[in-house]
Amino acid sequence: MKSLTYIGLLSKYKIGGAHPGGLPLTKELLKSLYINKNTNLLDVGCGTGQTAAHISKTYKCKVTAIDIDNKMLEIADERFRKENLGIKLLREDASNMKFLSNTFDIVLSESVTVFTDIKKSIKEYFRVIKEGGTLVAIEITAQSNLSENDLKKIKSVYGIENIPDLQEWTDIFLEAGFKDVKSYKIKSRPTCRLRSFKMLRDFSPHLNFIRCFYKKVGYRIYICK
Repeated sequence: MKSLTYIGLLSKYKIGGAHPGGLPLTKELLKSLYINKNTNLLDVGCGTGQTAAHISKTYKCKVTAIDIDNKMLEIADERFRKENLGIKLLREDASNMKFLSNTFDIVLSESVTVFTDIKKSIKEYFRVIKEGGTLVAIEITAQSNLSENDLKKIKSVYGIENIPDLQEWTDIFLEAGFKDVKSYKIKSRPTCRLRSFKMLRDFSPHLNFIRCFYKKVGYRIYICK
């Protein structure tokens, strides 16, 4: 049997927030943004809908949540229905969204963009954000040069070709059209609560990667306007 991808495992085990700091970090990050009932927010790669649900309940604003994984969409839909939340949930590709330009005040992407066509996705974020709007992205970031063997390992574990460094991420945001890019390093490691031996076994490549590459890669918050 073919083993599941990292994204497939997040879906299988219904993991809502695998990025460093998890939902507590997201909550603190959201407090730094200007969100009110008139805010139109897009949650890209919403996964199980954990973040979108929190935003909808806390800020009472308009939330649209998208993902490309059907299983994640099913889980998110069940969550939104159970909690009676009026969140618009759609199956969308981050690199080719069907939304009109200048639609959202805030676009939020939590450890998602690196798994897509990065440049296309960020151009799409810029396109759908209103003038004066904000992109908030939490992304894995190279902290040192990655060798050819490093890149092979990264691809085998996550299915991605490369992890941009801080300058590369910044350049991509600027090339997409953003004028102001701020970055903040996240000190905590990715959170993934292991509930069984089988889950531990399934996630062992990911855990081994974290242990071996902790000096070479980290996570950063990017706030782009």
